[in-house]
Amino acid sequence: MIRPCISVRIFLEHSHVLQFHHWGEDRMFISTADWMPRNLDKRIELLVPVEDTDGKRRLIEILDKCLKDTTNSWKLLPDGQYQRIRFDGKKKPLRCQEEFYRRACEASADAEKARRTVFEPHIPAQGVAGAGTSSAPAA
Repeated sequence: MIRPCISVRIFLEHSHVLQFHHWGEDRMFISTADWMPRNLDKRIELLVPVEDTDGKRRLIEILDKCLKDTTNSWKLLPDGQYQRIRFDGKKKPLRCQEEFYRRACEASADAEKARRTVFEPHIPAQGVAGAGTSSAPAA
C-alpha cells in the first residue's frame, strides 16, 4: 500500500522521507525533491538510502508523528487530487512541525547547558609596554 500524505504548516521546507516495507525489512530513503514533474523533469534530484540503524529509527518516529498530525493533513487520492483529512474532536490536536520545533529548541537548550566552560589563560602581547616584564630591579 502506498500512502502519500502531506502536512502543511508554517515551515515551507519539509522532509522527503520514504519508507518501504520490503519482504519484512523496513527500507528508508531521503530525497531532495517533491515528486512532481517540474522537479523531476528539469532538475537533478537525489534519492538515497538510509542504512544507519539509529537514523532509520529516528526517521520512522518522525514519519509516524507526521502521519498523526491532526490539524492540517491531506491525503493523495487515486485520481491525483488531494483530500483534507478530517479528525474528530476527540483527539488532542497535534501539529507535527510545532512538536519538532519544540523538541529542537529543547535539544539546543540542553546542549547549551551541557557545554563546559573553558578557561584559557591570558597571554600578554609581546612588545606592549609593561607586558611580560617584571617590576623587580635587575640584579
